[in-house]
Amino acid sequence: MHKKILTWNDTHDRIVHEKRRYNMVTIYDVAKRAGVSKTLVSRVLNNQSGVSPESRSRIREAMKELHYKPNTLAR
Repeated sequence: MHKKILTWNDTHDRIVHEKRRYNMVTIYDVAKRAGVSKTLVSRVLNNQSGVSPESRSRIREAMKELHYKPNTLAR
């Protein structure tokens, strides 16, 4: 019987799944999923310029997939 070797992405996906259960997904998780920096995610959240339409679209899609909700206490 072979054990599956977990990669970093497998482990990250499991952690994100658990975070979603408790509404703890962060901009770091969104950035990882979208393949961009946390700075770009922050710019999208704050409706700032400096983000290409393609990146903005990927970030919004990642937010939707992860059920991301901004933490109002963190502002």
